[in-house]
Amino acid sequence: MGVDRYRVCELYATSRGAAGSGSGYRLGERLVLTARHVIAPALAGPDGQLLVRPVGVTRWLSARVEWEDADADAALIGIRHERWQAPDQESMLRWGELAGGDPVWCAAVGFPWASARPDRMRDTAHLYGKLSPLGQLRQGRLDFDVASASPSAREGGSPWAGMSGAGVIADNHLVAMITVDPARYTGRLVAVPVGRLLADPGFRARLTAHGVQAEAAPVGAGWYLELPGGQTVSLAPAYRPVNRRFRPAPSTLLSPEHGLVPFLGRQAVLDQISGWCQGPPGTPVLLAAIVSMFLLRMSFAQVGKVARKTVVQMKVPIPTIACMLGLAYLMNYAGMTSTLGLALAATGKGFPFFSAVLGWLGVFLTGSDTSSNVLFGNLQQVTAQRLNLPPVLMASANSSGGVMGKMIDAQSIVVASVATGGHPKSPDAGTVLRSVFWHSLALAILIGILVMLQAYVLR
Repeated sequence: MGVDRYRVCELYATSRGAAGSGSGYRLGERLVLTARHVIAPALAGPDGQLLVRPVGVTRWLSARVEWEDADADAALIGIRHERWQAPDQESMLRWGELAGGDPVWCAAVGFPWASARPDRMRDTAHLYGKLSPLGQLRQGRLDFDVASASPSAREGGSPWAGMSGAGVIADNHLVAMITVDPARYTGRLVAVPVGRLLADPGFRARLTAHGVQAEAAPVGAGWYLELPGGQTVSLAPAYRPVNRRFRPAPSTLLSPEHGLVPFLGRQAVLDQISGWCQGPPGTPVLLAAIVSMFLLRMSFAQVGKVARKTVVQMKVPIPTIACMLGLAYLMNYAGMTSTLGLALAATGKGFPFFSAVLGWLGVFLTGSDTSSNVLFGNLQQVTAQRLNLPPVLMASANSSGGVMGKMIDAQSIVVASVATGGHPKSPDAGTVLRSVFWHSLALAILIGILVMLQAYVLR
């Protein structure tokens, strides 16, 4: 269920006359989440000492308390050892909050008393079970019903002692942290949900200081969309499951009552389809020409005549398109396109107007509105956030301005001129460009003015 072994830690806290041990889950390179009562001995006096030992590390590392909350029984500690580095194999940390009221399968790894070896060192215990969102509502906690083996009873203490502070993972998201072993239940632990911790400004401040993102995705819906940066967004489940008994046609899955099409487990097929769509277009075009030749019952003499006519007709357009593509690649790889974008982004309050102009310029250079969005989309978003402007509006302005630049895209104009070149009154590419350039520029300016109004007047 997604427990990252490289983030699991063992903790030891001591002071004069008191000591305690427990578990933890590392959030950032040097930031560890644990239960407050685990580190309580280190908080008892000035001589308190706090040590951390991540899984796979043989020696203890010194640490200090950076945040603690007695009500939530949670704490954040920072690893102080200068030479400590997080393993490269660790996975991306994802926060999650339980959605709905149904129990969710989960897992946790910690260092309970029952896992102590003869040399008194504790080994890891891998727990799995279900989290119940509707348990402990008044306390703001979650019931963790353990389905794996539970330790035998222990005189004078809890058999789960040392498991406190372990992170609880569900669907590859950190959703809770174990804090309590309720004495009246067997095989049940209590955990504090991370949503309660993320609501604390001090907790979020420490996450930000360590470069840890603090946005949680709902867990339990069963459908997730992965976004750049390791973030996830939950998707609503299908409205009505498809009846597999009658083997419906694939088109049935597109009906609105069935909601989402389940593509889970078909990544290899999706990669193959994406590779075919993004591959060089020459082979599909050649295959289409060969198939068309047979369908139209053309002789080899007719095919040769058409080929010679096509070469003569394309003797000017092909070098033109090649030059435009070469210019676009040269400007992109040399950084000239980015330089133009940064220059327009430095216009300050006038940026909403030039945001549309930037999209217009991007389509003129790349020949595609999609390519323009990819080229300048991140620049639009970052600049909008720095200027306190709506990022969605600036991204939309880039796309809208790009549409106005499509009519002056040299590649499109050349292709259109060639396609209509057989007509006596068909204009050449230069005539078309001169005719539509000022219309394109005027429409891009109008879009820029509209975006300015939306940014400062119509908000």
